[in-house]
Amino acid sequence: MSAVPSHLLMETLGKEGEVNVAWDKRSKRYHVRFRHDGRQYDRSTGETGKAAAIRKGAEIFAQIIRGPKEASTLAALEVQISELKTLVLQLVANGTGHKNPNVKVEVKSLEDARLAFAEARKSKHVASSNEDRLQRRIENFVEFTGKNCTLPELKVEHLEIWKDSRPNNGARAQKNDIDAVAQFLRWCGKPPRRWCDPELAKGVELDEVPRFSRLPEVLLPEQAEAMMRLVEGNAPQFVLFYAIALLAGVRANKKDSADDNDGGEIIRLFAAVKRDGWGKYFNGLVLRIPSGKVRGEPRQVHTPENLKAWIRAYPNSLEAPQRAWHTRHVSKPLKLPKNGLRHTAASAYVSSVGDFARAVILFQSAESTLRKHYINLMTREQAESFWKIIPCGAAPIMIAS
Repeated sequence: MSAVPSHLLMETLGKEGEVNVAWDKRSKRYHVRFRHDGRQYDRSTGETGKAAAIRKGAEIFAQIIRGPKEASTLAALEVQISELKTLVLQLVANGTGHKNPNVKVEVKSLEDARLAFAEARKSKHVASSNEDRLQRRIENFVEFTGKNCTLPELKVEHLEIWKDSRPNNGARAQKNDIDAVAQFLRWCGKPPRRWCDPELAKGVELDEVPRFSRLPEVLLPEQAEAMMRLVEGNAPQFVLFYAIALLAGVRANKKDSADDNDGGEIIRLFAAVKRDGWGKYFNGLVLRIPSGKVRGEPRQVHTPENLKAWIRAYPNSLEAPQRAWHTRHVSKPLKLPKNGLRHTAASAYVSSVGDFARAVILFQSAESTLRKHYINLMTREQAESFWKIIPCGAAPIMIAS
């Protein structure tokens, strides 16, 4: 039986052509998949590391299409190629050897790669807090493993040891740590860099992250009214901030992007009103948030009659409280649930109006999310009481039955 042709060997080891070595979520092992002689093969390699899986996949592939004898030949050739590749990397690292203009081989240290990754990320529009967490995890990994460790030297064992060294904050924290390093390694391994195996982190063993979902917590009408009375009596400059968050369901401190320096939709609305007046943003019927998240267009929000009454009663209440002030003076004394203002508005709307097509536009959530989270969290009677919360001294609001 003839030896395995070199082009067939390279196709197998290079994950190209008809052979594919991929991670299987169900078995948590790499599988080799290919089609031969009219049949589709899907065989587990039994490996959790990409490099070992490719070697094993090549053996499986060669054994099926060439027979058992060719498998040993293929394994020997693969070892020779691996040794040759290591030698080339060492020569380049030492600054010796002949340079081929058609072949680009670079040996990068972890620290150099980390700095290059951080520089490339500066053009990304991500929230600064998320970016800081990502970079801190990667920096911790680089310092732990060794700044001078080169990427070709990196193995799955390095990631495993680092993962075990991290504080034991649960499976979710471990997954976030490895996800951050995996993102870094994928970037290093992509063309034109190709500094390492981009799938290296897939070989790390991780505990299952438990999944659970709980119903959103909402404010009862009496809690909502107590909150508005507390703010109205003690901090009237913040009245509209709470009224819009509670009755329109606008996310109180939601930033639209990393370069949203205004701190969120309500704060952006207040800045625009201070500059232009209410006319452009509230005409007595409709309240619009100035241009932001969706293609730079204004966003119409739910404007019930009682919110209109608050806007008319406090047109100059255009300040937003700091989160610490809110926690100390409002959230803790009244024991408000997290994100309870938006959840209450959406629940009341769904319970009293039930127009999901319009709710998608007003609350900027998918219809499936609205149906999944907000149905039956509030009775119709509670919703009607909620829409009657008005400023002190304002005329009562009548809701049609």
